[in-house]
Order: sequence, then C-alpha cells, then structure tokens
Amino acid sequence: MQQVRVVVSHHRSQSGQSAPGIPRAVPAPGAAPPLRRHQPKPSRPRTFNRVTWLGLASLVGIVAYALATSGGHDTRTSRPLRETIDSLALSFGFGIAQVEITGHNFTSDSAINEALDLAGGGSMLSFDGAAARRRIEQLPWIDTVAVTRVLPDRLQVAVTERKPFARWQHAGGTFLIDRSGRVLSALHTGGASHLPLVIGEGAPPVAEPLLKLVDGYAAIAGRMEAAERIDGRRWSLHLEGGLVIHLPAEAEAEALDRVTAAGVAQGLSAMSATVVDVRVPSRMIVSRVPSPGAAPATTPTHPATPRAAAGGIAPPTRTSRETDNAQRG
Repeated sequence: MQQVRVVVSHHRSQSGQSAPGIPRAVPAPGAAPPLRRHQPKPSRPRTFNRVTWLGLASLVGIVAYALATSGGHDTRTSRPLRETIDSLALSFGFGIAQVEITGHNFTSDSAINEALDLAGGGSMLSFDGAAARRRIEQLPWIDTVAVTRVLPDRLQVAVTERKPFARWQHAGGTFLIDRSGRVLSALHTGGASHLPLVIGEGAPPVAEPLLKLVDGYAAIAGRMEAAERIDGRRWSLHLEGGLVIHLPAEAEAEALDRVTAAGVAQGLSAMSATVVDVRVPSRMIVSRVPSPGAAPATTPTHPATPRAAAGGIAPPTRTSRETDNAQRG
C-alpha cells in the first residue's frame, strides 16, 4: 500500500499573534524578557530531486531529438529516440495514470476517453493535448474543451456542451439541433416537445434566424406548430388547425407584417385548413384547402373588410408550386 506523508505545521498570523486556539506564553511578573539569540540557518544539502532529473533528461532528449532529425524535419529516424524519451519519462513516474472529466451531461465518459486516445499508454511528454482537444471537439454535444496536464501523472479535461435549440424532422427521424444547426442527437417520438420544430432538407443551418423573426409576431408564434423548409430556399409556417403561411424566399419580415396588419391574423385565427400565400410582394392570397373529394375553393375565405382589401387579399390564381416556379424564373 502506498504511504501518504502528512505534514502538520502551526503558523502565526502576520500581526505576530498566535494561531486561534493556541495560547501565547506570557513571562512571569518581574522576570527579565527572554533573550533572542541569532542562530545560523542550517545549510540545505544540495540534492537533485526527481523533477530536476526529469528536467535535465528532457532537455537532453530535446537536444538529441533536434540533432537526430535535423530540427524535426526528418522524423522517420526519430522514432527510436522518441520511444527512448517516453520510456525515460515513464520510469520517472510521468505516465498518465488518471483522467478527470468535468462538465459533460450528454456526452459519455467512454466517448471522451476514446477521443483522448490513451490506449497506447504514452507519457505526459508524448501526449498531444492539442490533437486530443480537436478530437473531443468533434463529438456532437461538445462546444469547448480544455485539456490540462497536472504533473506528474494526471490529465484534467473540462468541457462545455451545446444547448438544444430546436427539433429537426427529416428522413423519417427527429433530431435535436443547436442554434448553429449542428445535429446533437436523435430524439424518441414525442421527446423535447417544448422546443420548436423545423422540417425539411437544409433547415437546421437557417432555422435560428427564422424562429427569432417569428417570435416577434405573437399572433403567429403562439399558434405555430412547425416551420418547413421548401426546396432549400424559403419557409412555410404550419399553424394550429391546419393553417399554412407560405413565406417568400426573401423579405420574410415584410411578408409577416402584411399577414398581421389590419387584423388579418386575428381574422384567420378562427379558420382551419387555410393557406395564406404572401410570396408575391404586395399581394396576399387566402384559400381554403379542400377536404378530400370536395371541389377546390375559388374565393377568399377571409372576410372582405375594407382594411383586409387594403392589405391586398385576392382570390387564388396559382398553386404554391406554380408560384415558386414563377419566382425562380
């Protein structure tokens, strides 16, 4: 069993008083004050400890490595020398015996240990902390990493993890993403339902600006169930009751202003299975989605109030796909 040496010392405070709980000796009345004799400090024997020897060995090794490899350019002949230096460090007790990992909740210990790549059993000298940090940063949940050597034989790995921002539905699965659009992990059905949902190819990298914009329109944000990315160029918002808002590829804010202006959003709140198309500038097309077997609607379902008319509401003249194709042309 390894012995642990415990050193107990008593210290006086800077004011000269004894440490708390330890009474100070007081001379008897009339007694002469004690004499303070100067005693020379005993000289310390000059010995080299283990760290000093290691420092010298490391310096010699570095110089030898530079000479043997022409300053590090010819590394093929340096492998035996590196192994010799590594073995020397291990013999002095500078192997990696312990790893402390902090800050992770969704990343497993095994994933971080695998990224550290300590299977080779190298020493603290041969361990490449920068390369280990880059490998750990590739793990899905990891945001930042700090790898610190604590001599003689300990590594400290402190990580911060990314925060889930939204759910992404794609290719039959649902995934957690962060604000940058990085995929963090797969989700079980119904998981993280409090997060907004985005759908479609290419949605994650551009989801954050769209969701931030929609948050500024309470009448829409409060009813939105999902935002769907269409053809990698524009969004359609799916609201409660089957209401869909087709946004243009550009100027989404102006389009949402037209939807919410003149009380249109409040009027649409009572509608279900309705499509509001604002992809064409200065126009708003409102149509009701027909039920299976019913004839398509040809007139607007929104009440024709003067304020609504001023907002440019018109009967549908094109399908959503036709309008997208026309805008591309």
